[in-house]
Amino acid sequence: IAFLIHTLGHYSSALPVLEKVLPLVPFQRERILVLASTARAAGAVRDRLRFERTAAAVVELAAEDSEMSAGALYHVAQGARSFEQWERAAELAARARRSAAARGNQTVAALAGALLSELQRREGGDEDRIPPEGGEVDRMVALVLKRLQKHTAPRDRRAVPPERFPTY
Repeated sequence: IAFLIHTLGHYSSALPVLEKVLPLVPFQRERILVLASTARAAGAVRDRLRFERTAAAVVELAAEDSEMSAGALYHVAQGARSFEQWERAAELAARARRSAAARGNQTVAALAGALLSELQRREGGDEDRIPPEGGEVDRMVALVLKRLQKHTAPRDRRAVPPERFPTY
C-alpha cells in the first residue's frame, strides 16, 4: 500500500506507513527498497534529516550490489534532486544505471538514464501531492497503520535495527 501511495505522488501520506513497516522487514533485499522509498518521499516533502539518514542507509546496503540496489539508488537520486543536490543526484543515477545495466535491468537503466538527462537540464524534483482530507488515501493509511500495530519487529539479531526519527 505504501508503494502504491508513493507511486501516486502522495509522499507525505506514504511516509508513516513506510516508517511503520521498516522494523518489520529484516532482509536486505526488501529493506533497501523501503529505505529508498522513504528517502525519495523525504526528499519530496523536503525533510532533510529523514532524507540524509535513509539515503546513507541505502548507499551502505547498496554496496553489496544486490538485484535491488540499482532501483534503490535511483530513488535516492530522485530524493537528492528534490534538494537540488545536482552532482550527488547525478552520481547516484549513474551508479544506478551501471548497476542496472550489469544485471540486465533495462527498466531501471532507462529510468536512470532519463534522470541523468533531467539533471543536466536542472529539472526540479518530486512534488508531494496532498490528498483530500479524510479521503481514500487518508482512510487507507489509517487502516494500514492500525493493522501494522499488531505486528512486532523480528527478533533476529542480524537484522538491521530500525531507524528512529524524531516525532513532530
